[in-house]
Amino acid sequence: CDTHEFTILYDGPASIGTLVKNNNQHTYLVESDQIDFALTSIKQTYTCHIPVIQTEHSQLNIITDPLFFNFFKPKTISPKNTDLKTSINTKFFYIENRFKSSMTCLCTDLLQKQCELKKKQLLHKLSLATYSLSGFAYAMSEDPGFIFKWKL
Repeated sequence: CDTHEFTILYDGPASIGTLVKNNNQHTYLVESDQIDFALTSIKQTYTCHIPVIQTEHSQLNIITDPLFFNFFKPKTISPKNTDLKTSINTKFFYIENRFKSSMTCLCTDLLQKQCELKKKQLLHKLSLATYSLSGFAYAMSEDPGFIFKWKL
């Protein structure tokens, strides 16, 4: 394995996010003055006998083990290694995943709040039944003119 065949595109800190639906899938986000990108992990693998994380882009790997941070030597990035389409696709992929997970969380929260509200309304109506049957009938039917009679 020739380490000179590899190019370091970025060397530095990154934020890690976890998708809600899949706890094993992490998104590595880099935001700096000079570069912004996001990569989603696919699986653990090895490159030159070094543990790396394979991303959705087959030629981009992430080294997370500090023991191997300096294994590959930095060099000038050649134009053939900077693919604009890959960069744009990465940004769109991150935005799509972020939007999808945000919408899923929003819908889940909305349904949960709606369920809690319905439960509170029903409990309120049931507590009204012990004090006023006509008030309970009006609250349940939401129209006047209905009354329940209890037969003992």
